Amino acid sequence: MMNRVNQIFRYIGYFSLSLLIGWFSNYSGDKTDFILQISHNIIPLLVTILAFYVTILALILKELVVFKNQKGGNIKDVLHSMKKDLIIEMSLIFVAFLCYTVRGAISSVISTECMQWITILSNSVTVFTFIYFLLLIFDSIVGLWNLIEENNK
Repeated sequence: MMNRVNQIFRYIGYFSLSLLIGWFSNYSGDKTDFILQISHNIIPLLVTILAFYVTILALILKELVVFKNQKGGNIKDVLHSMKKDLIIEMSLIFVAFLCYTVRGAISSVISTECMQWITILSNSVTVFTFIYFLLLIFDSIVGLWNLIEENNK
């Protein structure tokens, strides 16, 4: 139960930080808005990071098999977690795709004031997905390193 609460607070923190950065980024103007510039290429960037993450997962799976064979450990929960993370990453790519498709479609129809809030929201989606992907890769690399160390004891 406590693990679930920690996870919820972590996502609230990611979301809050993303909104704050998206809001600050919006006030720099369209030409100098760094997050907006990243947003134009976020889908290919996320797919590239996903490919890197899948490569890391392959290495983790290899080490998990070694761990299971050497120590007889149960890896079912780890495999479930890896599957869940992949589903979340694919969902975030889909949400980012929808966000920018809708933003582009309605940009000429709505007022400038509403567009400002949509830009803040889309910048926040960019920051959230990028932070989430990078933290997931960081956690995976640390886990892989720990697994390698454990297997070589």
